[in-house]
Amino acid sequence: TEVHFTGETTLDNGLTVGVHVEATADREAVAIDESYLYTSGSWGRVNFGSEDGTAYLLQVAAPSADSNIDGIRQYVNPVNYDAGARTPWVGGTTATPFTFANLARGAYTISAQGWTPPFLGLAAPPGNGTGAYVDAIGNFMTFGGNIAAANDGGNMWGRWNGAFLKDDYAQDATRFADKLTYLSPVFSGFQAGVSYTPDVNEGAVSRSFGVASDDVINAFGSAWELAARYERQFDRFGMTLGGGYTHIDLEDEKAAQTAVGAYQGLVRNAFTDDRDIWNVGGTVAFGGFNFGALYTHDDRGDISQDLNIARSDYTTDSDSETWVLGVDYTTGPWKVGASYLNREVENMGITYSGAAGAGVAVGRADLETDRYSLGATYTYGPGMTFRGSVHHIEHEVGSSNMDATSFLLGTQVNF
Repeated sequence: TEVHFTGETTLDNGLTVGVHVEATADREAVAIDESYLYTSGSWGRVNFGSEDGTAYLLQVAAPSADSNIDGIRQYVNPVNYDAGARTPWVGGTTATPFTFANLARGAYTISAQGWTPPFLGLAAPPGNGTGAYVDAIGNFMTFGGNIAAANDGGNMWGRWNGAFLKDDYAQDATRFADKLTYLSPVFSGFQAGVSYTPDVNEGAVSRSFGVASDDVINAFGSAWELAARYERQFDRFGMTLGGGYTHIDLEDEKAAQTAVGAYQGLVRNAFTDDRDIWNVGGTVAFGGFNFGALYTHDDRGDISQDLNIARSDYTTDSDSETWVLGVDYTTGPWKVGASYLNREVENMGITYSGAAGAGVAVGRADLETDRYSLGATYTYGPGMTFRGSVHHIEHEVGSSNMDATSFLLGTQVNF
């Protein structure tokens, strides 16, 4: 549930000044998603504050079964991947005492349980236990795993790969970090825009006291976004074309690992270059039909990762490529639609052997996702729709895979 607050006024000289705040209002917490000031006139529009950048604002959407699920941004995720984003245990009992240790790279929960696999070139940490590691863009990995069902619960596939899954195609890497955006007026169907974000990690600090520190090792900082969009309608024929580019600066690289025998001088879980993302897409409409396609590419900052200490597990190639195809047909208050999404992320999936809760990570492979959607929407009043859809999604990593089918039925009310 979202609550939007907007207030604006137009001055005698034609300048419009306003503010916009969006808050989520689910469960027991109310959190602010966006908060920004804007001005607009015949010269265009400027946004200043916490709002998406131009690469998202001007991005072309492919036709969909239900845009809340298979649209640019996924607002409803019907699949619980159990991504494993849980805190390692730091307490315990007399039978299985736990302590906490910070090793060279990563944090470990130490217990009386077994330690697998050897990590950081060590036969075992000081004691035995399970390791957990989170990298700079939220990828989550666990190693070993048999402390207790409460800590270890969930499917092993989802626990090792769930955090890598992204089921939409929004080019929103800067998200709601404070930024300055300019959008041109629309000239004969053409519009362009540019955004500048001082620090994509500014959410970690108070907005009242500037941006985060610069030149942080293995952290992304400032970002530029450029985007353009063209829309025209000719009688019953219409078309939309657009594209966007995002460049995020890597502030400082991690130093190479120098320990003898550890990664042979390579760097664990580090970024080796700036992050570049781009998209291009278009739709064609005729009569009540609408066809569209979109392609996005993300080099993910050329992240360097390994699974164990063997050089064969090391990679700096983790590009993500996404294709989206869609079609819909509108007649009166009804719209039916279908879409297909394919995404491949190189070398980012983790394969494992063993049963859930006791498996061992054994290698890396491309993580490939296919999603098929079909649905219908009925408009029963201004801003009010009934929606029904079915979605089937398949994920494959090496020889392991996971799939899910979901059915959704509901109503959306906007006012």
